[in-house]
Amino acid sequence: MKNAMNFRPVGLMLLFCLIPLWAFAQSVMVKGVVKDTSGEAIIGASVLEKGTTNGTITDFDGNFALNVSKNAVLVVSFVGYKNEEIPVAGKSSLKITLKEDSKALEEVVVTGYQTISKERATGSFDKVSVEVLNSRPSSDLSNMLQGVVAGMQSTENEDGSVNFLIRGSSSLYANTEPLVVVDGFPIEGTFSSINPNDVESVTVLKDAAACAIYGARAGHGVVLITTKRGKNQKPRVTYSGVGSVQIARSNYKMLDTRMYMDMYNKQQYEEWMKMNGLGIYEGYIGKSDSPTLYKPTFNNDQILNASGTDWLDAVMRNGYMQQHNLSVNGGTEKTRYLASVNYMSQEGIVKNNGTDRLSVRLNLDQEISKYVSFGITATYSRNNYDNVPLGDKQNEYSGILTGAIQSNPTIPIYDSGGNYFIDPKRPFVANPVSLLEIKDKTEKDRLIGAAFVTVKPIKDLEVKYQLGADRSSQKRSSYWPKTTLQGKNYNGKADISQEMNTTYLMELTAQYSKAWNGHQLKFLGGYSFQKFKTEGF
Repeated sequence: MKNAMNFRPVGLMLLFCLIPLWAFAQSVMVKGVVKDTSGEAIIGASVLEKGTTNGTITDFDGNFALNVSKNAVLVVSFVGYKNEEIPVAGKSSLKITLKEDSKALEEVVVTGYQTISKERATGSFDKVSVEVLNSRPSSDLSNMLQGVVAGMQSTENEDGSVNFLIRGSSSLYANTEPLVVVDGFPIEGTFSSINPNDVESVTVLKDAAACAIYGARAGHGVVLITTKRGKNQKPRVTYSGVGSVQIARSNYKMLDTRMYMDMYNKQQYEEWMKMNGLGIYEGYIGKSDSPTLYKPTFNNDQILNASGTDWLDAVMRNGYMQQHNLSVNGGTEKTRYLASVNYMSQEGIVKNNGTDRLSVRLNLDQEISKYVSFGITATYSRNNYDNVPLGDKQNEYSGILTGAIQSNPTIPIYDSGGNYFIDPKRPFVANPVSLLEIKDKTEKDRLIGAAFVTVKPIKDLEVKYQLGADRSSQKRSSYWPKTTLQGKNYNGKADISQEMNTTYLMELTAQYSKAWNGHQLKFLGGYSFQKFKTEGF
């Protein structure tokens, strides 16, 4: 009896499912205040850790607090002021002064159907230039915008897409995402079909004034994307390519096989003492008249010689991403064009998870006379996705990462017959490696085209007529083989779904602009018609 009870009693109940912890890099809390040269607090200034998406904005008193790495550099920016880069250098408190940028106030901003200078803009907006976008290389425009625009929140979904929130969540169920407009064409869906290399600038309209331009659908803000257009120059061919290896920055710190065995024995011993009213339970729980002899599940030899399975390592890998972009930009004073081709391929850090994108763009501007001009904007994209289940469901419906975290490290991947091993103590938990055999692919095709004619019948008056169409299709095919628990329940399971969306656009606008003696007067009026059609099964 004494030889069997060779564990020190502990007063805590040890859980069978041990919760892992995240590994955090060394960081410091930095607090500070942002003011202008006159000492006034700047409200809503963006404070961003350089090279990351970690950022915040200043409050009504210009104060901010941010957790950053020890050797971080803070980039502080606000509309109409010069950006400041401040090294943290171990400091915990900062006083930052931003200086006005007169050149920035003269910069032209797209606000919908017209362009105005920042100096004359009255609404709440932020403009992200191509220089800022180029400093944040990514294969997805939504990732490039994360943490750049003050007050714009972002949430990344399981499939890698990003949802943005500009004016808060005023509804529990309705769509609260901003309206996205590309070259004057309001589009539905995410930024995944847009080649970041084609983007000239991004303007975010934040306040309710955007509703005066686009109606109620702009109630949650507007993201205006302007793509690059041809220039009056000799044809210029530009190629850019990038390749990168992606490694999980931090991962779950899991118990190895020996630690798991030892902890499991301790947990079982605690349960044995509780059942028999021994140790710390004596006097609280009645003693058993005939207590059973405690026998550990794993003996010392089994623990010392254990090898086991690292389930996270079995389902993860180093990712790889490559992107190639080829563009031609040129033209004359009358004719200007830009054509580009982009290809991106990315392998995720979870095995069998990946995506690729092919996009083609043509922008053409032609001046027929000093009174009439027209233009064409056309883009085609194809996105393919391998949708391995990563999610947070449980048991036979669990995702790969969830299953790997919850799996018993003492069992092997395969049994003696070469089949996937199922934990006999928890037969309802899927073998995470078996989930890699699930085939779930999505194909998305999108074609957006628009043509416009601009006429200047009299001085200071410009009339523009635009026609466009946006046609997208999506097909998703999935198959759960019988080697997975969920597939076994259905004797193999296959699904296929398809959806097609078409949007037609017709717009007619007239703008009168008159400037005299430092004053400027503008009138804008127009009519916009948009039709939506959806089919699917």
